[in-house]
Amino acid sequence: MSKQPKNQNVKNKKNDGFTRFSVTYYSTVIEGLSEQRKEVIKSYGFGSLLNFDKCFVPKKFALWVVKLLNYKSGDIIVNNQVMSFTPEIVHNILDIPLNGDPFPHDPTAGKEWLLNKFGKTSLPPVKYFGNKLLSEEYMPDEDVFVCFILVSLSCFLCPNSSLTPSVKYLGIFEDVKNCHKYNWCKFVLEWLFEHIKNFCKSVAVLGKNKPSIGGCLYMLAVFYLDCVNFGSRQLPPAIPRTLVWKRNLITKYSELDESSDGVYGLRPLLDLTRTCYSKHSVSMHNGSSSLCLNNEFNRQLDVNSGCNLPDSLKLKICKLLDDNSINSSLSVQMNVSSLSALSDEMRASFSVLLEHAYAVDLRTQNVILKLLKLLCDAVPNDFTNNTQADVRATQSVSNGENPPSRHMSEDNNEDNAVPDLPSHRYTPLS
Repeated sequence: MSKQPKNQNVKNKKNDGFTRFSVTYYSTVIEGLSEQRKEVIKSYGFGSLLNFDKCFVPKKFALWVVKLLNYKSGDIIVNNQVMSFTPEIVHNILDIPLNGDPFPHDPTAGKEWLLNKFGKTSLPPVKYFGNKLLSEEYMPDEDVFVCFILVSLSCFLCPNSSLTPSVKYLGIFEDVKNCHKYNWCKFVLEWLFEHIKNFCKSVAVLGKNKPSIGGCLYMLAVFYLDCVNFGSRQLPPAIPRTLVWKRNLITKYSELDESSDGVYGLRPLLDLTRTCYSKHSVSMHNGSSSLCLNNEFNRQLDVNSGCNLPDSLKLKICKLLDDNSINSSLSVQMNVSSLSALSDEMRASFSVLLEHAYAVDLRTQNVILKLLKLLCDAVPNDFTNNTQADVRATQSVSNGENPPSRHMSEDNNEDNAVPDLPSHRYTPLS
């Protein structure tokens, strides 16, 4: 008998290509973070990513739902029903920054900064950054954030088939402190569309030998399942959706929608107006937009104290206000469209009530600024002048750098009135 080649004795395996999206590793990193490091991440405006809780996306379900997405229009199309997948939807799911500047097109400066910071000549695997977070070694706050956001991008937000971070998003490190000012929702969504486009084109060429799928499949799965009518099993409408879709829920609910092995769409879809995405969360406090990220408030702290306060002190002041805000945990889920049924008088009263609620925290901030001003005015000028250098030295130690100080001139002191912070945080309903 002639020997058959070894590969003929092995069944051709269907390669259901997937992504480097690692639920287990990403969750391990989040769970292993100390409370202090979690606070650092929140201070940079990305605390919402800590909500992710080991929520798996089954491979066969991911492959099915990917085929529903028209990457050209950004629509999910099921049985002639169209659901537009927009940056606003991404924000409702992940609560990462929406709007702002586009990600830098040229990553050269950001990549060079990153390599210099960690003393590398080439990008290390993403686990290098994750393992640093899991270690007990001392890390400056900036290093903590950089390592975490790299793990988040590589494993969750913008995964691809590589074990190392992509250079495409490294441009954000040109200005690390202002990472929150970029349009993260748009970038993450376009990353998903681009990788699904590449996947579909490769499938046409490779057939069953499917390439990997890049992008955040979690948010794609969540958006689809939120639009499915599960009747009495419908999940709560809380925003962001990472607060709801945890652990095995995607697996469980996708099985409820499975008609046969690997085929879904058993249940009818909801009209988008009946989903959580049509219900705007009227939040009196947005955890992803901590007061420490309010540049104007931080500037006023310096102005009214009469010196350059250390960033560490300003962070503590902001955190104190955030934690004790009367609105810190108040969030109301409502269907804004239902307000149209109210009379003009009722809508006006409702708007006044919301505007008053928003203003409570703003008035508290102004009290702090005025208190600093009173303390500054009560201190003799010679004492203030002698302590300016000490405060700037503390600032340098706190930041690990020597930033230029802002001196208060005599001309700037002639106006003793404390400027109130802008109050246009809320636009009344029309």
